[in-house]
Amino acid sequence: MDFVRAVKFPFDDDDWIVKTVIGTLLSFIPLFSAGYQVNVARNVMRDREYPLPGSDDIGPVLTDGILATIAAILYTLPILPFVCVLMVMSGIFGESDVGGAMMAC
Repeated sequence: MDFVRAVKFPFDDDDWIVKTVIGTLLSFIPLFSAGYQVNVARNVMRDREYPLPGSDDIGPVLTDGILATIAAILYTLPILPFVCVLMVMSGIFGESDVGGAMMAC
């Protein structure tokens, strides 16, 4: 992997200012943020000359964001019972040292 290109690839694009502003604004909406990251990663893997998605790629960015969010939820489902047990135990032992020790684990 070329680390220099990985750091400076956004600045190679002629419209990098507009695309960076679009990416920044989309990062405030979680679905768009995940989709933008997926879209950039996909464009880098495909070795596109300008991997930053532009304003005409909003539809695919939203679709990728929804799919990435669903995947993240599915990957966190196996640990959910463990977290629920910790939360219940923390509620039971609330102010005691046992509750603090359980939450530290």
